[in-house]
Amino acid sequence: MDGTRKQSLFITWITSGILLCISILEILAFKYKGYFSLIASRIWIVSLAVFFVSMNIIVFKSFYEDIKRRQFFGLLIMLVICGFVFYGCGSTRIRWLDYESTQEVAAGIDALSTKDFKYVDWAFWGYPARQYIMLSVSTLILGANTFSVHFAFDFIFAISALIMYCGLKEYFKSKTSNNSLAAGTIVMAVFTSPLIAVYTRISEQVLLPPSFTMMAIGWFFLYFSKKDLSKTNVFWILGLGFCGAMMGAMYTPAFASCCLLIAVLTLYTFKLTQSFAKSFKISGGNSETSGAEKKQLLAKIALNISVVLYVSIPLVSFVMMIMKGFDSLKSNKTAMDFVVKSTIGLIKEDPYGLFRLFTPVVLAYMALALAGLFKKIDMQIVIWVIAAVLSALLMKGVNYDSYTSIQRGMIVVPVLITFMGIRYIEAVSIIKSKLKRWVIHTLAGIYILLIFTLNFIKPIFPPNFSQSGGKYLTYLSQEIANIV
Repeated sequence: MDGTRKQSLFITWITSGILLCISILEILAFKYKGYFSLIASRIWIVSLAVFFVSMNIIVFKSFYEDIKRRQFFGLLIMLVICGFVFYGCGSTRIRWLDYESTQEVAAGIDALSTKDFKYVDWAFWGYPARQYIMLSVSTLILGANTFSVHFAFDFIFAISALIMYCGLKEYFKSKTSNNSLAAGTIVMAVFTSPLIAVYTRISEQVLLPPSFTMMAIGWFFLYFSKKDLSKTNVFWILGLGFCGAMMGAMYTPAFASCCLLIAVLTLYTFKLTQSFAKSFKISGGNSETSGAEKKQLLAKIALNISVVLYVSIPLVSFVMMIMKGFDSLKSNKTAMDFVVKSTIGLIKEDPYGLFRLFTPVVLAYMALALAGLFKKIDMQIVIWVIAAVLSALLMKGVNYDSYTSIQRGMIVVPVLITFMGIRYIEAVSIIKSKLKRWVIHTLAGIYILLIFTLNFIKPIFPPNFSQSGGKYLTYLSQEIANIV
């Protein structure tokens, strides 16, 4: 075994040990709070800073690679997307300033005023406090103003789109000649969902679950694109783990993506375990797998188990706390009746609700996937999508109408678009004629760009900009003053 592989194995085992220790600390923090919660909160703050710094480094490296390889289309697409996300930042004439957004930021500042930052406690509307601490950073630095509130949400969503782009680029490296264009087009396709496009104009916590889902997709493809441990950056798996743990301690729709991530990592770990067991098979008096490969497999198994544990603990802990307050869900009959009534209510109150979430093309893909015309994984993903959207109707929170509840289903859009994009590129790559491929790609690109532009110019249901955002800043300033 060469020095590089030995070093990567050592780093992998150290990383697994650190994640295991943090996971144990998380359990103790939820169980006993006190000093355990205090120490865990400080580790989390440091992890949050490293998380965002590492994402920026990855993005800058990716852009540099695009420029070096003269693949400018993907870079241009991402710059257009970032311009779309940040458009009107700080302006109440262009953008909505929601009173909940200011309270969410204030909740984060309030959490920071406690000893353990409310690390295992609730904040605004009974949701975990960690997400609000993240949102409050720009206000603490720039002061209580419209720009700082908008910027917090814009930055998180923009960096999520960029990390998704970086991950998809890695995935498409061996599958298409212009991987940056393919990755950028799929990310832009996410914005063809009318609800996603509208909520980039409304700085509110409902945008956080789809943001972190996009992040998770990016980190996932970065990590899984390299099979050799020596070529895997440890920050990729740490980023994926931290992203998953955040989704387990966030606005409730994020639980769907967190569960999906845990399921995928668990299945992958199971496959690695099977490969490790088969590595001891003797053929012709010798093992078919070398000792170095066995060590790599074992290290990867340990790493994935530690990540699954690290991601699962916040999810399980907060879900158990939430379920205590949902007595109506203790009866399966009551829960199912509620789902059925909510679905019927959605159809009656908002018959075009699904078209606010998905374009007709995406709905067609879902129907074909359920019919078994694509791979088995596509059907499984669509079933997860349906379950997640129904859960959005079930967990209405403070909004009791189906029209509003459908917004929680935005979390499925990035995953669905990613799989749809991958299948599209696989299908077109089979066509031998370069001219036909070029025509199909051009038409698809024009369609995505057209829907993206329409969503930007005229949202399908524009937010009400007539109300003054200034009074909400007054609320935020008063709340910050009370905290300080």
